Amino acid sequence: MTVIVSSKSSSASPIIFNWSIHLKQYKYKDYMRSEQWKAKKQERIAIDKGCCMCGRPLDKIKSVQVHHITYKNLGNENVLTDICTLCGSCYKKTHNYYNCKRA
Repeated sequence: MTVIVSSKSSSASPIIFNWSIHLKQYKYKDYMRSEQWKAKKQERIAIDKGCCMCGRPLDKIKSVQVHHITYKNLGNENVLTDICTLCGSCYKKTHNYYNCKRA
């Protein structure tokens, strides 16, 4: 649902607020803090035993990250196909790459 909020001032432009985007972001943040997500992360980490990009083993990784390959199944991820384990360095490289592609 999109809501347009206008001001009494004739010079002010209306503010458009898309509630569906806000709601999706709120649900995403809640899900990423949920026990369900934590369990899926641990399951994938146990499968990979290290970084999927550089191959660094878990005991050599300071910051273990679980990365969504796709968000289409968010909340109902297939642990084998939708997420992967990355070290902090590869996680940053991956997100920097996607941020550059979007720009």
